[in-house]
Amino acid sequence: MKVKFLLTVLLLICFLGCVSSPEKKDTKTTNTKATTTTINPWPETISPECQGQLVLSSDKIWLYVGERVNLLAVFKNVGYTSFPVVFKGKATLDNSIEGIFESEEIESHSGETINLTTTFTPLKPGRYTISGKVYFCDKTSNEKSTILNVRDIKEKPTEETL
Repeated sequence: MKVKFLLTVLLLICFLGCVSSPEKKDTKTTNTKATTTTINPWPETISPECQGQLVLSSDKIWLYVGERVNLLAVFKNVGYTSFPVVFKGKATLDNSIEGIFESEEIESHSGETINLTTTFTPLKPGRYTISGKVYFCDKTSNEKSTILNVRDIKEKPTEETL
């Protein structure tokens, strides 16, 4: 607990130092004309307030046609503020989209790890790729994926074959 607190304080000190320091200037001279460029310490694609990490998994990797699978997107808010997040994904089979899904929108607090859940029911046998992203603060996480192996219902063992 003390280590986590110290790391948080250290990150906060670093953040405040970066924000309160004057902007860096890069000056280039070309043909006796000076050009000044302002360097932003926080590029527009990365906001210190809204940052997160995603891990995607399912409760099964082998299932039968018509069997529902739970999909779990674990999202960690590594930013400094709270913001709403939602997981959106798709299931593809042989490069064809077989299903799309979306979790409920949940408020994610700074430092919190949350579970965004949704379900998918495959209607054909085959090897599915389940992929998706978390949407937050007008941004998206990196896309993550997992595999589902779906067998034909005819292959399911019955009591007679057991």
